[in-house]
Order: sequence, then structure tokens, then C-alpha cells
Amino acid sequence: MVIRLSPRSNFSDWCEAIETLITGLEAADVTGQLWIIKNGNIQEYRTIEPENKN
Repeated sequence: MVIRLSPRSNFSDWCEAIETLITGLEAADVTGQLWIIKNGNIQEYRTIEPENKN
């Protein structure tokens, strides 16, 4: 997980980011994924599985 906040973030910005993270963790499993938390949203990136060429 990566939390991206502006360099001028305040306590309220951090609280919003942590609340977004907690809500996301309650709803989904983060295993094998990259989450980027920014502006109250979660961008989710999954591991790309290699194709089986057999």
C-alpha cells in the first residue's frame, strides 16, 4: 500500500487517507495487489500472472 498525500497535507488529510485504507481493507483482500491511496480513492493494481505456453 502506498498513501500519496501532498507535501502540505494536514492531520485531516491523513485521517481521510487512513479511513479510506480501513474501509478498503474491510471490503477486500490486498494480498498480491498494490493499492495506491490518494484523494479518498484506492487505485488497485494486481499482479500479472505469466501465461502458460504449454
